[in-house]
Amino acid sequence: MDLGERMDLLTHAFEREDVDLVRSLVSPDARVRRNNGEERDVDMLIATILGLEEAEVAVKYTDVRRVIGDHAVAEQHVVTLIKPDGTSASSEVCLVARFDADGLVTRLEEYVDTSAMAGLLE
Repeated sequence: MDLGERMDLLTHAFEREDVDLVRSLVSPDARVRRNNGEERDVDMLIATILGLEEAEVAVKYTDVRRVIGDHAVAEQHVVTLIKPDGTSASSEVCLVARFDADGLVTRLEEYVDTSAMAGLLE
């Protein structure tokens, strides 16, 4: 199992707003935490994707840097959200993903400056 390839698939799933692909890559009992907030389940990820899709906001990941361990990936990247009129906002993100023996994500911890995106999502 190549965790770099798994992370590439997850990135592409978010960029394409492909809920089914996200669900296939993430364990049903996975836990998700953003900015040290409340720990949530996979439905939070799905709700985020559906919310962006409904708002017609595209997602683009660039400048991806990773450190890959046996069962975890630490990643830094730039996420850019883009509205249909071309308005965009970007922020640096740090993401830590943990995987089970089958290559499914069991835990995601994301740290992002959400204030950089606030004006775009209002």
